[in-house]
Amino acid sequence: MKIITDKDLPLSGRTVLTIGAFDGVHIGHACLLRSMCAVSGEKQLPNVVWTFAESPKALQNGAKYITGSLEKMDALEKLGAEQIYFADFERCRSLTPSEFVEKALIGDFHVDTVVCGFDFRFGAQRAGDAEMLKTLLARAVAGEAKVPFFTISGSDFMEMFVGVGASRVRDLFDQARRAAPAIIFIDEIDAVGRQRGTGLGGSHDEREQTLNQLLVEMDGFSQNQGIIVLAATNRADVLDPALLRPGRFDRRITVNYPDVVGREAVLRIHAKNKPLADDVDLRRIAQQTPYFTGADLMNVLNEAALLSARRGQSEISMATVEEAITRVMAGPEKKSRRITDADRRLVAYHEGGHAIVAYYIPECDKVHEITTIPRGQAGGYTMYLPEKDRSYVTKGEMFEDIVSSLGGRVAEQLILDDISTGASNDLQQATNIARQMITKYGFSERLGPVVYGTSQEETFLGRDLGQGKGYSETTAAEIDSEMRDIIDEAYETCRRTLTEHIDQLHALAQALMEREKLNEKEFNAVMAGETLPSREDPDAKPSEDQPAVQPVEQAETAEAAEPAEPAEAVDAAPQEAPAPETPDEGEANQ
Repeated sequence: MKIITDKDLPLSGRTVLTIGAFDGVHIGHACLLRSMCAVSGEKQLPNVVWTFAESPKALQNGAKYITGSLEKMDALEKLGAEQIYFADFERCRSLTPSEFVEKALIGDFHVDTVVCGFDFRFGAQRAGDAEMLKTLLARAVAGEAKVPFFTISGSDFMEMFVGVGASRVRDLFDQARRAAPAIIFIDEIDAVGRQRGTGLGGSHDEREQTLNQLLVEMDGFSQNQGIIVLAATNRADVLDPALLRPGRFDRRITVNYPDVVGREAVLRIHAKNKPLADDVDLRRIAQQTPYFTGADLMNVLNEAALLSARRGQSEISMATVEEAITRVMAGPEKKSRRITDADRRLVAYHEGGHAIVAYYIPECDKVHEITTIPRGQAGGYTMYLPEKDRSYVTKGEMFEDIVSSLGGRVAEQLILDDISTGASNDLQQATNIARQMITKYGFSERLGPVVYGTSQEETFLGRDLGQGKGYSETTAAEIDSEMRDIIDEAYETCRRTLTEHIDQLHALAQALMEREKLNEKEFNAVMAGETLPSREDPDAKPSEDQPAVQPVEQAETAEAAEPAEPAEAVDAAPQEAPAPETPDEGEANQ
């Protein structure tokens, strides 16, 4: 039997590998070794046993197993093992499942097949299992294609010295040709593949020389060379058209935000090694996190685990996960920030206005949480819970989004007889939606189904100097007038809604001033005119004898209070859920 040392790594060829402590070669280990030998014989590849010289259990608790490497080698060789690798247990126990697979298995052993036993676990704190192993192995495109894999970042081509980028492109493709068939993967290709001739410094710069060399190398392939070039970018709109023509990057695959089913599946993967309480509903968490990426969802569960540890909880509760979602979206609570009573009253009515309007709009998402506690740059926020992912957005839904955005500003004007700077983000969002309705989606009856401007406006300074807006000044004035009409109509709709339900607005603001935070159940109770019960919340303020919410009839007295004084640096702009995805671009509206 051959012993593989660290000097022999990485191996030159592909292997069939099995992993285990093999601390006592019993009948289960014998079956595992026979399966490994059968696979290696079928694929005609060498087999490797990945194990430890001394049993991890013996190292941890002193139990007696086959601890000698010679004894272990003898037992495994009798079962057909050809090669063996003794790993360092202390070094391996710190590796995550992803690091273990990508660095150890794929990088060092060029694994073709991994033969696993029942209930197999690996990685730091035994966090990985056979299902995760298959998922991680699937990420290795080279492993699937069984060809050499060359990867580089777009920024790696760029250097301060002239000609270095082009030279690195030639070297990369020369290596791929010698190893063909092979795959070349260029990450963040927009760093080197931006459109030529768009800057103010002319076209003879280092980046464009590198791009020209890349175009030449890709065009020089014949069909029998067997080299495939893959690239990834978040800015496909800025790439040079020559890169996207047939024969180069002619096939584009859009990786969009996961839908609610995909988000739930991602959450289940990241929740495997976390102690979740019985009340945690991953389906509901997926509904609360529209337009979250896989990394965002992983961050949510990690943040929830940290919060539970800080609070001394042995399990992650649903309330903790919801707090983690809010932290990821808006930042941690700033409870230490001193807020005057006038500012607290202003924020309460501002957020209450958003919630009341959203409650009475037919197609608006349900109100999930309201708070006046500052987070990040926001003085408060209203969070919504979408019932479903929207792939397409109607004209009426976009108009209702504008109405909902204006709820805080209108409430300030109605109740406080004054307005504040806290609605700046709301006004910006409403204006952007109105402009898109007219110029991008053709929702204006006056201007008709015409797109004004292009999606690439203001991408480059150099491009803008040589291009116009695509429409006349008269049309621009009509666009401004139409935007004003849409905003005015939405403002009036919002004002009428709040005026008709002014009692509920007072009651909601009173509850927010007393409790600072209301969940969906408490919000619906206030809207129904019910008295809120005392809550048991670990994040609640120390005073437990706070008065209950006044009945709706008594809440009208709040209207007679003194108007709020103008506050310094008040930012009460709500951090609302991301707007629905547009059907053509796949980006969230801001």
